[in-house]
Amino acid sequence: MVAYEGGGGGGYGGFSLDPSWPGLASGKELDIDKDDVKKILKILRDDYEAYSDGSGTLNDIQSNGNITTAQLGDYPAAQSLQASTSAAYSNLNTQYNSFLTSYKSVIDALEKAVENYEDMETNNTATANGVSTSGTSSSNNGNTTAF
Repeated sequence: MVAYEGGGGGGYGGFSLDPSWPGLASGKELDIDKDDVKKILKILRDDYEAYSDGSGTLNDIQSNGNITTAQLGDYPAAQSLQASTSAAYSNLNTQYNSFLTSYKSVIDALEKAVENYEDMETNNTATANGVSTSGTSSSNNGNTTAF
């Protein structure tokens, strides 16, 4: 929970996180191996792409997965079977599409996490070297020598 100090209404008094928030007291620094995550991302992207071409893809199921009365015949037993297969087809199609959407969301979230981590590293390095990443310069903090 975020608690805003100063009671609101007036000027901004800053904010602090609830000290009982999970993970805040871990004492661990945020550190990921970008190269490992990028390798994992490549595997996930390649795997995700495999769902878009060939047999068993969503397009294949949508095109060929529904069994119709024309294929089963026009008699009472076939009509009942077609009603069952149609419901199964609809459910499978919906679930498969949801799976692919979720899978893509995982990939997108990992890509964003790597991007954010790289931005954080760039900003931290620039700050340590006394360089603004917004295009303006700041004090050199003694890290460079003026001639």
